[in-house]
Amino acid sequence: MTEEHPFTELDRNEDQWAMLIVRYSCYSCLTFLAWDWLTGIPFEVRFIWRKSTARSTKFLYAFPRYFGLLSSICNAIAVSHIHAKYYVDRMSCERWYGFQKLTISVMLLALEILLMVRVFALFDRKRHMAIFLFASLAAKTLIVFVLGAHTIRNMDFEVACLTESVPWTAVCVSALDVLVQTVIWSMTLYKHLITHLKHGWQNIPLLSLVTRDGSVAFVLLVVIFVVLLKDAMTVKGNVSEQRMRLNDIAFPYVNIPNHHCFHSLPFHLAF
Repeated sequence: MTEEHPFTELDRNEDQWAMLIVRYSCYSCLTFLAWDWLTGIPFEVRFIWRKSTARSTKFLYAFPRYFGLLSSICNAIAVSHIHAKYYVDRMSCERWYGFQKLTISVMLLALEILLMVRVFALFDRKRHMAIFLFASLAAKTLIVFVLGAHTIRNMDFEVACLTESVPWTAVCVSALDVLVQTVIWSMTLYKHLITHLKHGWQNIPLLSLVTRDGSVAFVLLVVIFVVLLKDAMTVKGNVSEQRMRLNDIAFPYVNIPNHHCFHSLPFHLAF
């Protein structure tokens, strides 16, 4: 008994530190989103909620931002409840992570739809481009939901729903998100360069704006996903299920750039 006690205390201390990081990440995310929402109210009143703004623009703006904020509030409540109980059954952990994965997938889907609509417009609304973009998005969405469901069912949990190991399918989902963002950004950059070459590098404000916004979204999301992928790799470059510790705090740090990107993207699309 005396030999096992130090190890038990050590494990408990490590769990307490991990729980602290999860809570602080969750609460800091919620604080940022609340601040971003409050500072964006004048913009909303002036440009989004006026009668002349199209309903589609209002929806594209309101759904991701308010859905992201509401989901962060729900996540903060869930974290407080789970950490207060400490010992949580597996089903509750699966539901919590399922909620997080579903929210991230919906937010990314909304952002990808918006970015693809802009790419579609840049390529003169050609039919073959619409088919390619729709097929790519549909295939990606289906694969992500299938792999996400497999990931949730095969995760191993410790106390307070801390992940002990994460299946390799989680790496596939992150890699697929990076691939889609890279394709969207590459097509935007290609059209930007071609248009400038045709017009002698004249300044085209709207095109520059679309390229800038697309590049910001690309950099923010890809950096996060690359960090998650790197966290899953061993020194030799192999995937290790036990190394994916950042999975516990992936939700807030993916939610932040998604939420913030929608502050101006629908406005630029509409005007």
